[in-house]
Amino acid sequence: MQRGCWLHHRIDPVDQRRPAYVLSARRSAAAGSGPVKRSVMIAGHATSISLEPIFWTALAAAAAEEALPLNALVARIDAARVTEAQPPNLASAIRVWLFRRLQQGCRQKGPANFTDDSENLSQ
Repeated sequence: MQRGCWLHHRIDPVDQRRPAYVLSARRSAAAGSGPVKRSVMIAGHATSISLEPIFWTALAAAAAEEALPLNALVARIDAARVTEAQPPNLASAIRVWLFRRLQQGCRQKGPANFTDDSENLSQ
């Protein structure tokens, strides 16, 4: 058996009388791949946001680059989010904001670093 995997059983969905053995990858907390929930203050109210660690790191870096506290940057993203016709949830708005920020930075550095293949994604 591979390291980091473990065998467990559950009821077989087809034959409910016998167990089905399933090999699952063991997720360790150190891996940090799952979402992390943190509390931020927006307009004086605590709001919890679940983001993957890579997005928390990128958000903290963006706040530092803009010389803003993390809460202020999240509040600014939230203010822009609620003006949309169908506002997404806050975590999604943060991810999209970070992606667009990355896109703009790559475009400013030149076409060698970023290509816009959005038309090819649907094919």
